[in-house]
Amino acid sequence: MQKNGIPGLESEVKKAVKGDLFLKFATDLVISGYTGDEVRAILTTTVNSGFGRNTVPVRILLDMGAAAPAFGMIGTLVGLIVMLAAMGGDPASLGAGLAVAMITTLYGVFFARIIFIPAATKIMQREQIIRFRNTLVSEGLALLADNKSPRFIQDKMNSYLDPAIHFNIDKMKK
Repeated sequence: MQKNGIPGLESEVKKAVKGDLFLKFATDLVISGYTGDEVRAILTTTVNSGFGRNTVPVRILLDMGAAAPAFGMIGTLVGLIVMLAAMGGDPASLGAGLAVAMITTLYGVFFARIIFIPAATKIMQREQIIRFRNTLVSEGLALLADNKSPRFIQDKMNSYLDPAIHFNIDKMKK
């Protein structure tokens, strides 16, 4: 922005935004002339509310994962009732009740540990990555709106990152 000003930022954004609604909204704030603190405040609210909305399925899946073994136990009880009801008659019919009792417990644990909880974990990981990325974008654009120097922006952005992946402006100049 310091090199080509607002028009330079606008042209760069048109190339980079393509489908990224958060980046478009964030850059529009800077282009509109908001201060860095205003940009930071608006985008922090946007990041946090988006994270809250997008992690609702995580809570649902975790609840399903917690309830699945209990439903398996209910099936076990049904199987035991069937088995006990058949106890006075043919001993060969006991197997069907026992099978229901065992398989429902297995299904309850299977759905919890293989489907619901891993799915919740995957969604949460994805949303945490998106939140981190959007936090970085927010901070960078807030600094840009405050007309901070490129070196300051670089150092501030690098403070969020592992030193192994720090960006260096000097490498861009060559």
